[in-house]
Amino acid sequence: MQDRCGRTITYMRISLTDRCNLSCSYCRPEHAECFRHEEILSYEEILRLCGLAVKLGIDRFKVTGGEPFVRKGAIDFIGRLKKLPGTKQVTVTTNGTLLETYLPELAGIGVDGINISLDTTDREKYRNITGTDALQTVLAAVQSAERMGMNVKLNAVLTEQTGEADILGLVELIRNRRIALRFIEQMPFSGMRANGMTGEQVRELLRQRGYMLTRLPAGSISGNGPAVYYRVAGMQGYLGMIEALHGKFCESCNRVRLTSIGQLKPCLYDPHTTDLRAALRSGRTDEEISLLMRETIYGKPREHCFEQNTVQGSMSRIGG
Repeated sequence: MQDRCGRTITYMRISLTDRCNLSCSYCRPEHAECFRHEEILSYEEILRLCGLAVKLGIDRFKVTGGEPFVRKGAIDFIGRLKKLPGTKQVTVTTNGTLLETYLPELAGIGVDGINISLDTTDREKYRNITGTDALQTVLAAVQSAERMGMNVKLNAVLTEQTGEADILGLVELIRNRRIALRFIEQMPFSGMRANGMTGEQVRELLRQRGYMLTRLPAGSISGNGPAVYYRVAGMQGYLGMIEALHGKFCESCNRVRLTSIGQLKPCLYDPHTTDLRAALRSGRTDEEISLLMRETIYGKPREHCFEQNTVQGSMSRIGG
């Protein structure tokens, strides 16, 4: 369906849980208590909402957290979602620490892509950012997934901790791997301002260090997000930039978000949500819930205002 600005909404990010086995400084800095078990949507409730979403034209789903694989039954849910009539694509975003164990099952399900969060290749800095010494575990999962022929993308958030060595170390990971590396401008959450590097600063740094970047036409790399991709001379992989602050892409935004407690969020920035959990648990019919979803999607804001405000609440609670 289309929203009030004429954008066609086809993509929903689904947070299975706000829990995570890492404590990344830019994602859950306040260390707030997690939602109680009874507050979280059941898998049956999520699948019911996804079925209604498909009827509204949303047929591409991203499964996120927190960390989705810390929730028991996540693999089974992903398989059921993949088989849901009308679903065209199911992808997963993970921190990669638990991924390798599940790769054979994900391949068997036919998952369409795996995004792995990785902000540095420096072991000590990784530990400082995440609170866990798990870099080698994540790198092993990246290697295994790529070897299995899976569609792998790495996500690196540009924070005030990001330095030249981090940028160059990550870029070298794609030299001999057919995967995409995306640098993501930090967005302001939990009252914090975004003080990280910009996409243009990354591009300029790489040019100064002798990397030749060629911008690829839109749609050259499969995906539902706003990344702009580049070919890097001499490398098998691709470089992507997601510039929420300095390359605003709201006019082409095609997504909504479903939080783990059933809040339908039409824009990452906008504080307004629709409580679908209450609708589900009060006995509303599919027709009534579908109308709530339609009205929320139609009212999607024209654009975010990250440059003016910060978002209250952590990314882990909204869905990374």
